[in-house]
Amino acid sequence: MLLLVALRINVILIILTIIALSSLILIWTNLLHVDNKPYTLREYRDSLNAPWIFAQAPRVGLNYSVKVIPTIVIIDQQGRVRFRHEGLVESSTLVNEIRVLLSEVQVNVEEFEYAPVFTVEDVDGKFFNLEEYIGNVVLLNFMATWCTYCKSQIEELKKVYEYFKGSPVVVISISIEPE
Repeated sequence: MLLLVALRINVILIILTIIALSSLILIWTNLLHVDNKPYTLREYRDSLNAPWIFAQAPRVGLNYSVKVIPTIVIIDQQGRVRFRHEGLVESSTLVNEIRVLLSEVQVNVEEFEYAPVFTVEDVDGKFFNLEEYIGNVVLLNFMATWCTYCKSQIEELKKVYEYFKGSPVVVISISIEPE
């Protein structure tokens, strides 16, 4: 009986080890591209054909209390945080929320907090400040290049970006990876 319990424990430990190693391999392969060099954030953006602003700013993620990636924060035209999603979000949900913000004439927004303001340098070397986008709806995408779900979220954000192209909607992806 004791031998049977020990055998079951060993089998469980072997299975857990295989799962852990598989996860590490998956993470490592997401960190590398074809020639086994680490991605830069710019290469990541370009490889995904994402035409919006990308910046590496882990402190901004802390200011927004990001605990899960991807995290999406939608800021209204007055600079208040109106929507927040942790984990993958479908483009249709984001489009509907942004459409609500664009169509609002006068709403009592006192219950919503102002978004923390930040200034960062994007991957193209240009500095920008969140306050520059007052008057626009801003979609902040907190992500990391090694995150598989974040790549899926980028695909959903492409649909949102295309839907609102030419509208007062700004998409910004912030990598929370250490600089």
